[in-house]
Amino acid sequence: MLDYDCLCKISQHLKDLDYLRFCNECGIEPKIENFTEDYFKDNAVKLYHSGVDLNKVKDNLKNISPNQQFTVEFAKQFKDYLNWKNICRRSKLSEDFIKKLRRSLHWKSVSQYQTLSEGIIRRFKDMVEWTAISAHQKLTEEFIHDFKDRVDWEFISARQKLSEEFMRDSKDRLNWEDISASQKLSEEFIRDFKDRLNWGDISENQILSEEFICEFKDRVFWLYISRNQKLSEGFIRDFENRVLWSHISHNQKLSEGFIRDFKDRVDWLHISAHQKLSEEFIREFKDCVDWVHISAHQKLSEEFIREFQHVVDWGYISTYQELSNDFILEFKDSGCFKNKYQNYLESEDSSTDDTSSDSED
Repeated sequence: MLDYDCLCKISQHLKDLDYLRFCNECGIEPKIENFTEDYFKDNAVKLYHSGVDLNKVKDNLKNISPNQQFTVEFAKQFKDYLNWKNICRRSKLSEDFIKKLRRSLHWKSVSQYQTLSEGIIRRFKDMVEWTAISAHQKLTEEFIHDFKDRVDWEFISARQKLSEEFMRDSKDRLNWEDISASQKLSEEFIRDFKDRLNWGDISENQILSEEFICEFKDRVFWLYISRNQKLSEGFIRDFENRVLWSHISHNQKLSEGFIRDFKDRVDWLHISAHQKLSEEFIREFKDCVDWVHISAHQKLSEEFIREFQHVVDWGYISTYQELSNDFILEFKDSGCFKNKYQNYLESEDSSTDDTSSDSED
């Protein structure tokens, strides 16, 4: 068995985890000098609990990684040297830790980045940052009511899940634009508070029936109705002069018969890209459709592609359409295929050259 001095000399040739393990196995007190700066930054808490004296480097503790499990013992020992803002933002702190280190914590960061129970918030109500609590903690309506004079009602309206009963009781405290955009509202509730709500946000973010839209046709925003609500073709016909046809063409599911009826109002670029079209329909409106989007977004047969070979976009055809080898070879000399079929064509050319060479031999 080597003596203690010999073991200490051996340890001087080791670094970081190897050094720490060697010291632990041999009963040697580990020295901070044998750890690299990066290892120290990432494992300061572990080193402290492994018996490493950190007092020589305590001024550097402000730079250690917050991504380690901070213990109460370590934090109390070095509370004046730690970067508490960083720790409170990026480390997961237990309630026991928060209670015992409460005077050292950066409470705005705790309020925003830690998951806090309502019990902890109640206990430290004079230390937490209430705007951050309102925005980032999950709060019950009972809790919000108890602290109605402390919470930030703008964030309560936007970030907390509120019942319609609670909103009715708190109607004079709420931010109604945030309510309109962020809360799930019934049509009855919207009707009752029609003069408080933001109808742009209602039109964009709430699910509305066609009957309700018809009732409030002069309040709703038709851009958002056309883009965000699910509309029947009958409804669109009834309000053809109010809807925005570019959004109708893009966002609503339209039949070919409907598109045909409104061929002069639809946006053909969006029709080509976002509606499912038959080849017969595309052929009928070949001068209206956008062939780039047809080539990229519609499912086309080889016969159809052959028929319209001079107007399709071959880059998109070769990228998005499923083509047979025979079809690819048929058009190989046209320089159409530059994408996923290029390797196949090169292999075919190589095979042809080999066959030709064998024939000459």
